[in-house]
Amino acid sequence: MYYNIWTPKIIAHTSNSTYFGAQGIYITTRFNFRRNLMIKTSKGLYYHIWLGHIVMTLFSAHGICYIIYWASTHQLSEMLKWGKTDISNLAGELALLSGLVLWIATFPKIRRKMFELFFYTHHFYILFVVFFVFHVGVSYACIMLPGFFLFMVDRFLRFLQSRSNVRLVSARVLPCETLELNFSKTKGRLFERKE
Repeated sequence: MYYNIWTPKIIAHTSNSTYFGAQGIYITTRFNFRRNLMIKTSKGLYYHIWLGHIVMTLFSAHGICYIIYWASTHQLSEMLKWGKTDISNLAGELALLSGLVLWIATFPKIRRKMFELFFYTHHFYILFVVFFVFHVGVSYACIMLPGFFLFMVDRFLRFLQSRSNVRLVSARVLPCETLELNFSKTKGRLFERKE
């Protein structure tokens, strides 16, 4: 009998929609009411960094353990398996590879010297999520979709916010050949004082 594992089982997974607190991850680091929770932007950034390190460490350990298992049992052909109704190993490897590229670009030397590379490789999260969904199937991906939905809403709001015009008050070149730009303060926007 054929059973389609790709069919979403939303009712079965709605009770697990807060799997590992997925909604809280994006809420506390991205949304404006983090001020009400007394989480400053700099602390949210550290939260984001360490969460990324933990996730990539766990995912890397998961992938390496499976590769070692397949190598020890002489089943390396499992690495190329793309199951249509089962777990797709190849999609998991592609998700891990895109995550590793993103993770490597976050090393301090790369981030500081080649910021554009760091910035653009952060868009690999799209490949990471797409191949993750192919890897585990839609039914298990529904567990992380509420948090991902909040992330996408945040990205959309940031896109809309970035389209607003700003007024340049002054510009000058400092003796150390740094360009200083002063912009007028936007009404209604709160700025945190640097500590």
